[in-house]
Amino acid sequence: ALAGLSVTGGLRYTWEYSFSSQTIGAPPAVSGSVNSKYPSYTATIDYDLAKGVHAYVTARDAYKSGGVNGPVPVGSSFRTFPPEGLSDIEAGLKSQFSIGGTEVRANLAVYRGIYSDIQRTTLEVISGVPLNVTRSAARGKIQGVEFNGAIVPVRGLTLTGSYSYIDAKYTKVSDASAGAILNGAPFPYTPKHKVSVGGTYQVPVGAAGDLVLNANYAYQTRVSTAQTNASFYTFLPSYGLLNGNIALRDIGGRPLDISVFATNLTNTK
Repeated sequence: ALAGLSVTGGLRYTWEYSFSSQTIGAPPAVSGSVNSKYPSYTATIDYDLAKGVHAYVTARDAYKSGGVNGPVPVGSSFRTFPPEGLSDIEAGLKSQFSIGGTEVRANLAVYRGIYSDIQRTTLEVISGVPLNVTRSAARGKIQGVEFNGAIVPVRGLTLTGSYSYIDAKYTKVSDASAGAILNGAPFPYTPKHKVSVGGTYQVPVGAAGDLVLNANYAYQTRVSTAQTNASFYTFLPSYGLLNGNIALRDIGGRPLDISVFATNLTNTK
């Protein structure tokens, strides 16, 4: 066997039963059910390139439950909808080392995910009646890069930072009715850029214990909050948050800590 190399894997098979029942206006209730089944897996190759330097490649997939549109008549193609699927591959590097006595940690990852059978709500005319139905409406792609690191320039002081870039978009819509709500729509809840910086300083204060000071600032670009382009509120603007805390640990040499913390110190709205 190759020293420093390891391979891990896992397999899961899921059988799922979904049931819904609803009363529209007045009884009787309209109900329906659907059975779903799907496999999911994970596989990872890890390799120690050098002392404190570790590389990996992992592939995995996962699912979100399918379901049933109760009011839709049996026999319609919109009666049920399949599970969402996400297949993802990620490669990365994790490292921890010293430069001139300064401790450094640096981690980098790149990834790409293929998103299939994305569930969205569309307006469909079924047996002459317009109905809002949940359905498999699109495919998508989510890819990006992430970095996080830390450095200890002097004893007691730790500086941290992270950055992520996400490129997420719909790559295909199922038909015209899906296109009516998804064409031109940004992918929801995925800010393109996120960055954070922080610092922690810990110093002993005699018998009183250890004084710990911490501050962290996190920023993200605007993000779509809309599932479709027909939503009224569409974006949450970019914003940054500054948080901090002061703590006294191991007071009097005992397992007792006291801390005061504050979030959103700049009163960002």
